[in-house]
Amino acid sequence: MSTRVLAYMLTGFMCAGSAVAVVALAGSPLAGAVLGVFVLAIPPSMLVLAVARKFTNRDGQDLQAKPTGPQLPGSKLFLALAALGVAGIAMIISSTALRNEGGLAAVGGWLIILAFACLTIVPVAGIIFLRIAPTLPVAVRSLTGPRRRLYRGMLRSLDGRLEGAAEALVAYEKDYPDDNRAPGVRSAVLVRQHRYEDALLQAERAVDIRRTPEALITKAQCLALLGAYEEALAEAQVAFAMKPDLFAASHIPGAALVELRLLDEAISLLEGERRNRRTAASLFTLAEAYRLRGSKADSIKAYEQTVKLMPLNIIFRIVPNEGLWACALVKLGNLDKAEKRATATLRADPTDLLGLHARALIEMRRGDRDQLEEYLRRLLNVRPASAVEALIDPDFTPLLAEKRFRELLAWALGAQRQARERVLARSNSPA
Repeated sequence: MSTRVLAYMLTGFMCAGSAVAVVALAGSPLAGAVLGVFVLAIPPSMLVLAVARKFTNRDGQDLQAKPTGPQLPGSKLFLALAALGVAGIAMIISSTALRNEGGLAAVGGWLIILAFACLTIVPVAGIIFLRIAPTLPVAVRSLTGPRRRLYRGMLRSLDGRLEGAAEALVAYEKDYPDDNRAPGVRSAVLVRQHRYEDALLQAERAVDIRRTPEALITKAQCLALLGAYEEALAEAQVAFAMKPDLFAASHIPGAALVELRLLDEAISLLEGERRNRRTAASLFTLAEAYRLRGSKADSIKAYEQTVKLMPLNIIFRIVPNEGLWACALVKLGNLDKAEKRATATLRADPTDLLGLHARALIEMRRGDRDQLEEYLRRLLNVRPASAVEALIDPDFTPLLAEKRFRELLAWALGAQRQARERVLARSNSPA
């Protein structure tokens, strides 16, 4: 059974049930009886959909291919709906019987209805709120006002609509060329598109317009992605000197320190961060610093904290996908769960750096060096510095006994060096 058929079945069931409910509320006895049949049909229908969804063949799509439309919920959601249907039927039967008796029994019947509403409506409302709350302020500002195009670009960037985000930001820049936020957000969009040198150009424009800590940390991120770790660290240190509580950015100087193997400094920086300001990225960077220093217990603790924090970081759009989650799970030895997260990440973006790195780690643990070489080459094509970071890591150094991996490292180092030289040449050239 295809995903499309399941989607049509679920949509049809919900639409028909809603139409019958409206007619029933209007006072039609027949519609009321039909509505009762619909309510009774919820549990078995959801169970059928759950089983069918479990064995859906995804229409023969490549698991690495980017989805072309919205994805149908998984089987667990259908099982939850089936359980909710059973609870609803029990609530209707029990509350109706009590209310028919009158007196205190009737009060008990209404209390059952109230309790069921609180246990279902409130959690559902909470889930919906968590989904819309992170982007609600930006979404509201994107509707009206002279700077709506700026917020429209931000919103589209958060939603992953990168081309639309770039269009909105370019249009905004024509009207407000002195606002450095537009090139800053454009830089973030270009990073998501793996156009790192173009992203650096936009970040430099943002800094030239106005030297803010946000613009500087954006530039630092671009420099780090191009392998210019010393320069990235210098920019990040200036940004934090200007604004010590800069949120969701400590992993940028932390990662630069780790790549420079200044591990004690990285640990000191990241451990000094207030606990309520930590993100999954900063915790993962801290874990990497501990691992490379040989502090196994501390690294495991930080990896576990990363995994615990990932769901909230995804909900609040602090991280764009599950790639970091997959990497942390691999480090903890949970290869099957890591593979699931990595596959989901690469299905959404086949060039995602953390998704590719997680798959490389998985294949390394499983000993499949041919698959490992494929993922390392894909990393090299997207960002040479990522391939270098992987191959000089102690987890991967046994690979260098093979000529193909030594050659891969040499190519990656050459490409990284060329990118860094272009960056430094541009920064040293007269304005």
